[in-house]
Order: sequence, then C-alpha cells, then structure tokens
Amino acid sequence: MGLFSGAASLRLVFACAAAALFLLSVPAYFAARRPRRGTTEWIARLDRPHFAPLTAQGLKWTDAPWAVLAALCAAAVRFFTLALLPALSLGADALGLLTENAPALLRAAAPCALLALALYLLLRTMDEPVLPAILCAILAGLAQDPADALLACALLCLYVWMCAPYDARLLPRGLWLCGAAAGYAGTLILSPAALWYAPFFLGAYVWTQLLRFRGGAEGHRGGKLAASLLLTVPAAACAALCVALVRYVRAGQAASVFEALRSLRFYEGLLPTLRDGLPALVRGGVRFCALAPQTVVLAAAALGALVPLVHGALRLRDGRRLFVLCLLPFALCAWLLGGSAPAAAALLLPVGVLWQSYAARDRAVHAVCYFCAALALTCAGITLF
Repeated sequence: MGLFSGAASLRLVFACAAAALFLLSVPAYFAARRPRRGTTEWIARLDRPHFAPLTAQGLKWTDAPWAVLAALCAAAVRFFTLALLPALSLGADALGLLTENAPALLRAAAPCALLALALYLLLRTMDEPVLPAILCAILAGLAQDPADALLACALLCLYVWMCAPYDARLLPRGLWLCGAAAGYAGTLILSPAALWYAPFFLGAYVWTQLLRFRGGAEGHRGGKLAASLLLTVPAAACAALCVALVRYVRAGQAASVFEALRSLRFYEGLLPTLRDGLPALVRGGVRFCALAPQTVVLAAAALGALVPLVHGALRLRDGRRLFVLCLLPFALCAWLLGGSAPAAAALLLPVGVLWQSYAARDRAVHAVCYFCAALALTCAGITLF
C-alpha cells in the first residue's frame, strides 16, 4: 500500500494546484507596487514609513445596497456549492432537492450572508476600494462553520473600537467593545475551540489601552483608563458567565438558564469544567482527506496573500495589515489544533487586504481574476470529490 490512497492523492494534487495558482499573486503584488513611469513615486519610498494610529474609513449610503448584494450573492454561492452543484454532478433532480431541503439550506446560507455582510463592512472600514470588499464578501459563501459569522462581527466591532481617537469619550465608542465581546461570546458558544482567539482579543485591548494612555491628554488619561477597566472587566466576566450558562443548558444539565443560575452544582463545576476543557483545544486537528474543496481553496488563497500581508505590515508599517497579520497565528492554532474552530473569516481577511492593494494600484482586474479562479477551483473540487 502507498502512503496515499487514490482519493487522497487526487486531493493532494488539487491542493497543490490551488496553492501554485494563488502563489502567483505574490509576484503580481510586487509588480503592482512598482512606481509608475513618469511619476515621482519612487522618491516617497526613500523615507522609511512609521506606524500611524488605526483609522476607520467613513461608510457612504451607497455601501448599503452593495453590502446587501454581497450578502445575497454569498448565500447564492452557498446554495450552489452545498446542494445544486453536488446534485448536478450526480445527475440527481436538483430542483426537487432544493424544494425538499429549502428550510435546511436557508439555515445553512444565513450565516454565510451574515459573514459576507461583516466582511464587507470590515474591509470597507479598513480601506476605500469597494470592488475588492464585494468580491471577498461573496467568497464568504465558501465558509463551512456558522461561528465564522459571529467571529467576523466581533472583529468588525473590535476594529472600529480600536480606531477611536485617543481622547474620545468612553461612550458611545465603548459600545463597539461590548459588541466585540458579545460576538466573541456567541462564537465560543457555537465553537469552544474558538478560545484560541482569546489572546488576540486580549492583546488588542491591552495594546489599544496602552496607546491611548500614552497619547491621551494629560490629567484625563489615568481616570479614563480606570473607568474603562471598571466597565470592561465586569462586562467580560458577565460574557464568560453567559457562555458557561448556555453551554451548561445545551449539555442537558439544566432545563433553562434560570434553573442553572439557581443550581449550586453549576457554580461548583465552573473551574473543573474549564480545567477539563483546556486539553480538548489540542485534541483535534485537521485531517487532510476530510477537508472540503471550499476550505482548501480558502487556505490556498490565504497562503498566496501571506507574503504581501507581511510586507504591508512590517515593511510599509501599515497598522491595518498588522491587525490582520496578528490574527493569523491564533486562527491557525484554532484550525490546526482545535480541529473544528472557525477560520474562514481569518483566511478571507488577508485575501481581501491583498485585493484592496491591487485596486489601490489600478490593478483591480487581478482581484477579479483570482475571484473567478477561486470559484472555478471550488466547483472543480466539488465535482471531483
């Protein structure tokens, strides 16, 4: 017997082909960054840039229809890849299959639509180009884990909160942080392995508070930091308690949340449950043969965007790229070690950032080509496997 079966070998060839195709985006990125002929762009590149505070691009009223369109297209992609294309490849009655399973398909497509909406708003908040945000949001239809939608919402709220001016008031800006906590709590309820992302959220909070303390106005920054901590710590504790309560009820150990709150056994089991659950974060793992073609394509696209992301974060000193780059290690730990943790949002963000770089250099056609390649590869993979 060989090391790989026929199906595994075919999947390996498919993954290598997808990776090779998307790795071509690296030379395309550096070619797009070359100074234009007849301009003085090369002079501005002689000075080493410095990190600037994160800024949020203002959204326009035209973003509303684009966001809705991207969400609908992502749901359509989910419909097509989940039911229609497999039925067509097997010669089954696709229309009858869609009619019979319409409620289940709608439930499966709804998280993808929410993920697409959050990704579009996050990418538009990070940068101005609209087309890359739309294309990347449509690829959310390839996501497999419903928890990705809530994670993307949490990342959107966290980024907007981090973009607040140093001397901004705690409220209403602080509500964005509450939204990030609520979104991440929902992610943990759906996927406990998403606990791998906790260091990223904690690190982003601590780093932002340090920057605001250093850059804030004298005489106000100390009191503002203390007030923020007094509000954040209890809110985080309440979010953790809500996660524990919901999981306790879902495990069948209580009939309702109110019954769990009245149960002494719930409070006695909090720490032992956490202690017993931590080893489970490394018991999973991704089996190559079990990966869906959609996941393989998203991973290959993120691999091709990694070098441009590192260049933008470290060489160009771009805080937005650094935000996405710092997310990737925790996403990889959650995906590779946790086994079933949400990772599509973290894989799509580098792709969207890369496509925004193309659009900023008048090379949006590259983004369109790679978008079409991602959909074509996914369709081919689903048909083959």
